[in-house]
Amino acid sequence: MVKLIMMLIFILCGIQLWRGKWLWLIAGYNTASKQEKATLNERALGKAMAEFCLFP
Repeated sequence: MVKLIMMLIFILCGIQLWRGKWLWLIAGYNTASKQEKATLNERALGKAMAEFCLFP
């Protein structure tokens, strides 16, 4: 049962990151300055992190 719950959490997080939402979950993104965030491609960053959640 615990494995199922963890799997659902990772799938949910992966989908939201893939959509470009929930970027605040990424370590270092929240603490980046506005100038640093302006240089980042948020969509690509979200998709890259989603791959870690969805395809371990």
